[in-house]
Amino acid sequence: MATVIEFSRFRQTKNPTMTQLPPTPVETNAGQALAPVRDAERTTIQQAVSRTKKFKRGQDAATVAARLGEVLERAAAQGIPKTRVLQAGWPGARLKDLDKITVPPSSQGASASRLGRLQKGPGNYARVGMAAARLLRMDVDDMLLHLFRGTSVDAVNEELCLRVLHEPEAEECWGLLSRQISEMVAWVIRGARLNDHVVRAAATRGRYDLAADKLLPASIVLFQHGPLANNFESYDEFPPVPSVLIHEDELAHFRRGTLRLLSPEGSAEAIKVNVRIVRELRLAIGPVDLLTEAGPLFEVRTRVDVAAEGNPIRLLRPWLYLDGTEAVDVLWNGVVRSAVLDFEPEPEHEAEADQLRVPLDGAGEGLNGGPLQPEHVYAVWYPITPRTCQRLLMRSANDFQSSVGWPRVRENMATLCLSGTVGAALEGALLSQPCELSETLLAEARRLSALVIDFAAERRLHAVALHEQALQRWSS
Repeated sequence: MATVIEFSRFRQTKNPTMTQLPPTPVETNAGQALAPVRDAERTTIQQAVSRTKKFKRGQDAATVAARLGEVLERAAAQGIPKTRVLQAGWPGARLKDLDKITVPPSSQGASASRLGRLQKGPGNYARVGMAAARLLRMDVDDMLLHLFRGTSVDAVNEELCLRVLHEPEAEECWGLLSRQISEMVAWVIRGARLNDHVVRAAATRGRYDLAADKLLPASIVLFQHGPLANNFESYDEFPPVPSVLIHEDELAHFRRGTLRLLSPEGSAEAIKVNVRIVRELRLAIGPVDLLTEAGPLFEVRTRVDVAAEGNPIRLLRPWLYLDGTEAVDVLWNGVVRSAVLDFEPEPEHEAEADQLRVPLDGAGEGLNGGPLQPEHVYAVWYPITPRTCQRLLMRSANDFQSSVGWPRVRENMATLCLSGTVGAALEGALLSQPCELSETLLAEARRLSALVIDFAAERRLHAVALHEQALQRWSS
């Protein structure tokens, strides 16, 4: 009889209170649940592990072992011995058995013989990982998602939780491209100490204003709704995650609209404008499955561009609902003005938001059987796997000529992705020397990390000053 992995004894109340970090909330303050895909992933990941008797990809064991090794190092740093975690998840195992399920954080540093000793099935990796989550007071399903993201277990989980037919293994180019992205992002994470940034931001009360690029005091934490993979967030509560634009798609052609500039006296000046709706695909770094680990993500935003007689008019917050007339703030002749933007959806009588929410794969069902975004006022994040690379990057790089996109692939550069696609352009950017993409992302990561550090220090100084004032009152 086949061995069945017993996960039930690890089940726990979701997200118990943590000393080091705030819990990952299942419900927001407004009662809004986690994104449907994220919720479904967490529900079925244990079943996916049980169904996967052996890893299907050669790199899977080393990938999971390196991640589990990092988890055990974190536990040890918090005073929880590795042997205690091992015994809790794998009763009867000895210290030397750790070599069967862990490697140093960088698997490239492990010898061939060490890699050869790794177990070929996910069972004990999952058991020990779940035990670590329990001892660290973290969510066990989030831990499993973290350990197996991008592996053959993840592919089984997607098949289970999204109820889609299992597609053939992604082509070689998508597997290599997703790995190349992950390695480049790991380099940025080390250079900018982004794991520290994620932990710090998850414990810092405040709100990041994306439009103004500044942090403001607030009662919520900066990662209010937990890890970002298959999750979404409004621009009013945007997480401070670094990202770079890699492609833009024009979702709607130019159409005529009216921008009514409002005066303090209540009068309005009507200006005829052209309106263009653009979807941004970005490469981001943030908490993928755990609020202690940074990793690579695809970020999707929708932006509205407005111009009058060919001259761009800057919307201070260009992320709109697109379902009717909307109040906006614009920069007009160097002055911020309140205005109302009105333009007709096409086709007539169809809500713009419904019209433009294109499924992830471009035709048919998306990852969650629905649109790429829940609404245009939300940004969405997807984990970087061979499948998401294929679905998001297998499109023409010429859909929209963007002045902020990466240069075309040099004619003499060999690429695996189909020429003329977004994937080939991104592949070329990653393989270029020097790699402008990585340097740009590193600079943005360091800038945002410093922003959070300075904000936290400022809030601490303010709190100390309040204490000093209070002490003076008591002594008077």
